[in-house]
Amino acid sequence: VKAFSKKYFGDTTLLPVLLEQEDTAFIPVTMPTKYTDHLQSIMDDNVANKLCNYFSGHLAEYNKHNPPVNVNLYRSTIKEAAHLIHLLQGPFDQGHILLIGHSDPVPFLVLSSQCCGYTLVHMSDVFSTKLLAKNSANLDGMSAKSYRSPQFKEDLKTLFLRAGVKGEKILLVLNDTELLHLDFLTHAYEFLNDCAISYLFTAEEQAHINNSVRSDMNQSGILFTSASAWSFFLK
Repeated sequence: VKAFSKKYFGDTTLLPVLLEQEDTAFIPVTMPTKYTDHLQSIMDDNVANKLCNYFSGHLAEYNKHNPPVNVNLYRSTIKEAAHLIHLLQGPFDQGHILLIGHSDPVPFLVLSSQCCGYTLVHMSDVFSTKLLAKNSANLDGMSAKSYRSPQFKEDLKTLFLRAGVKGEKILLVLNDTELLHLDFLTHAYEFLNDCAISYLFTAEEQAHINNSVRSDMNQSGILFTSASAWSFFLK
């Protein structure tokens, strides 16, 4: 059973928590074929309590330094949080999770990002025009309608540079109220589907990015080329 945990949770911070359990605490019925199957097979009361304490500790740590949030750690919430952490920390280019019953998913996302060491960023927090898109309020004489594709692209570039060059772990939240124009969806889709962001940067900017990651590549023993440097930046 511990081999199963290492297989399905080996890339996540949840592994030490699960490995604390004795084999008798796990009652897998069959070899799990999916992550959720495995989680269901081991989610007895002892494991649920361990994970609840684990999540509670991270939430308490977050609340020490930020406006407090509250997450009701029902068993379903614990499984969903474990699933999201698995997606964030696993070797996946993309993934998905369906959240049911979360009228406000932000506290849930705060919890998951805190456990993974990610910074939770709302697109509204980095709007170039400093607008509150959620209510289309005017600010400094400008309206949210003036926030269009060029500004959105610049803000995406800023986040990509923070993540790819500076190595920041960022969990970006895009609400439908912040996708003010249809072409915003195009930019989001290009990144999520193909990791295609080169069109956002000029040739000069791409060269600067490649040179910015050169030292990190050398430390990792990766031969520097323009293609390998760009791939390193994207990862």
